[in-house]
Amino acid sequence: NISENLRNMLYDQSVELIKMSKDTFWISHNQSPRCALESIAKQIYDFHTSSASQFDHLTSGLEWWVQLKDPKQTTDEYQSTSSAGIDLHYDKDEELASTFGIGIFPQISTITYLSEPPNGTENVFAPTIIVDVNHSIPLETS
Repeated sequence: NISENLRNMLYDQSVELIKMSKDTFWISHNQSPRCALESIAKQIYDFHTSSASQFDHLTSGLEWWVQLKDPKQTTDEYQSTSSAGIDLHYDKDEELASTFGIGIFPQISTITYLSEPPNGTENVFAPTIIVDVNHSIPLETS
C-alpha cells in the first residue's frame, strides 16, 4: 500500500505528464529515474530483474506510461467514453512493429494500479487478463 500523499503526488505528476505527451517512456537498465513515476517503475523493474536469469544489462530497460481513468464514472459511462480501457493486445516494441512489421516482446511485463475503486463500487478497471501466449506459439484451432 502507498500513502495517500504519495498517491496524490503521483496523480499530479500523471496529469502533468499526460498534458505534455501520451507516449510511452523508456529508461535503460543503468539510467537514473527522471521523476517519481519513473522511480517507482524502476523499482518494480529492479525487483523483477534482480533474480532474472539470462538477463543482458546492456540492452535491457523498461518502458512505462500512465493512464488516468475516472473511478467515479459508472460502468456504462466508462464504457462509452474515450477513457475506456485498452483493447486486448500483446505488449511489444510498438515502434519496431509499425516500422518493420516485427514483434519484439518483453521478457517481463507487469501492470501496477495506484488507485482503488471508491468504497461500495465495482472495480470498473477489471478485468486485466495476462496469458502465457505470444505470437510464436501457434494457437490451436478446431
